[in-house]
Amino acid sequence: MKKTKVFFTILSLLSLYSLGQESADTVLLQEVTILSNRIEYFSDGAKKELLDSASLHFLPSSTLGDVLMYATPVLIRSYGNSGAAATISLRGAGPSRSPIFWEGFSLQSVTMGQTDLSLIPADAFNTIEIDHSASATQYGSGTFGGAISLSHRPQWREHSKASVYLSQASFGTYALQGGYSYGKESYELRGNLFYTQSQGNYPYYDYIKRDSMRRVNADHTSYGTIQQVHYKVSDKILTKAGLWYQVKQANLPAIMGANPYNFETQTDSSLRIFVEGLMCLSKGVLAVRSGLFSSYQLYTKKMRPTDERYSTYSEISSLQSHSHISYRYYPVSTVHIHAEGGVHVNQAEVDNYKDVEREQVYFGLAGIRYQKSGFKTHIGARKEFVAEQTIPLVYTIGLEYHFAEAPFAVRASTGKKYRRPNFNDLYWVEWGNPDLLPESGNAHEAGVTVQLIRKKSHELVFDFTGYYADITDMIMWIPVGSIWRPMNASHARLLGYEVRAKHRKDFSRLSLHQNFGLDVNHSHIVSLDSTHVIQGHSLYYVPKYSLSYFPTLSFKSWRFGASYSFTSERFYTYNRTLDSFFECSLFASLSMHTKKLSYMISFTAKNIFDAQYEYIRSYPVPGRSFALGLTFLFN
Repeated sequence: MKKTKVFFTILSLLSLYSLGQESADTVLLQEVTILSNRIEYFSDGAKKELLDSASLHFLPSSTLGDVLMYATPVLIRSYGNSGAAATISLRGAGPSRSPIFWEGFSLQSVTMGQTDLSLIPADAFNTIEIDHSASATQYGSGTFGGAISLSHRPQWREHSKASVYLSQASFGTYALQGGYSYGKESYELRGNLFYTQSQGNYPYYDYIKRDSMRRVNADHTSYGTIQQVHYKVSDKILTKAGLWYQVKQANLPAIMGANPYNFETQTDSSLRIFVEGLMCLSKGVLAVRSGLFSSYQLYTKKMRPTDERYSTYSEISSLQSHSHISYRYYPVSTVHIHAEGGVHVNQAEVDNYKDVEREQVYFGLAGIRYQKSGFKTHIGARKEFVAEQTIPLVYTIGLEYHFAEAPFAVRASTGKKYRRPNFNDLYWVEWGNPDLLPESGNAHEAGVTVQLIRKKSHELVFDFTGYYADITDMIMWIPVGSIWRPMNASHARLLGYEVRAKHRKDFSRLSLHQNFGLDVNHSHIVSLDSTHVIQGHSLYYVPKYSLSYFPTLSFKSWRFGASYSFTSERFYTYNRTLDSFFECSLFASLSMHTKKLSYMISFTAKNIFDAQYEYIRSYPVPGRSFALGLTFLFN
């Protein structure tokens, strides 16, 4: 035990001293120039998708869930309006198997094992990447569906700019956001401040009561800030640090069919801090990083608003610390070797746990990468150690080849994945199951990218990916007698393919950009211990077809855009489905400039055909809505 504490303390002190940065690398070891984190660097053969800047342009001050919902075909599970809780389910694997990372640190909840996308402001990051492959070697636990990485890449040049955004939208929605970026060749300071509030009082049709209703007790307020600093101490040492503080206060509206005048509230707050750095040595890069994440949630419920006492008063506090140290060695120009070790400490205090629960996760990983001409390949392995759990050794093998004489590239990857049970699965009083095993399984995929047109003013790129993955010992909450308990009761299979196409055409005064995405998902239950009835059944809330089309047109100072999406029917129980739906939204903006000030007027019309649909059973989404925004840019 003493050795464990000494090891953890040394890693933390090294990180605070900022000797190096795990998530950065340099091809030229004599000077910190081109940086690449290890998740990117050892992902040959992976299918990755950068979020297009046009979607961020037309959706300012939006949450990550909103941007992904309108700009991609990935599956978002929203509980109603834009301020309501939302999660992501990549490849139908579910939110606990589709983690979100900020600068390489996991944002997954210790207790529930998932991330609320409504708590993530998309404008705070200049790089949002969907890693559909997401190897367990690099990310760790719970990446069967994929992962999303949020980060900021500094410009490393002299610049100074600031912005202020104001907007008013339907249903009593207001937003205020400010941002700045200041830097020179050796450092950069960047920050965002944001505030939103909404009444969320939109009309909807309650098909259970068979009556037109208006959403009440659905208001929310959210505010916070994200600050980052990048600094080159010398031509061989680089440091980076970040802070993210946020609070969201919300009233929770009733579901369809229930009394709309219920009284439920939820407050979420979090503080996240990290520090990283790297040091270039003669033939390698030494890197160290550390992070401390604290979160708090308060949920209350009254049977009637006039009641003096709460029927439910639940507090959840969690604390996570991360410490990593790594070294990347370059014996020759074509071979790179990476080794890393670290410890994650997770702690949670929950009213429905018997005690304050704590776990220490130690891990080690190693990988080797080879690249020459258009060929790249890597092999990696990772092992975690957790008390009273047996975590399997996982591996990843990936390769890709870019043909020199042909406009296409091929890729493939294979590996083993796993997911540890979350704290609610293990420790919830009377319902939790401390004997749960980690989920495990193999994942395979292959893809091809073809550049059909490659000209200065005209581009067309097509991408196709097919994937197959098994999840054994899948954790599901099932009835055991009179209560529901999490059990390793299922074997699931993720199966499908993804199609992407990007098109750009520049005319004399016009510029046309088009993004198309289609996900076809055949994911299903292979077996379930408690019953044979649903064997072969589709996973719940997973559509077979999900399609998105996002065209934009630029003309002088005007920009126009549209979002078209289609989602096929989804099962929410064994024999009942949510209807398929088609949604269309329109966007427009006008930019104007003076010597010292630029400003932009933006207009948004969402769900213009006033479609009535649900992402989750009994949680209606808003109908037609409008937003008007004004952005000031100071250079």
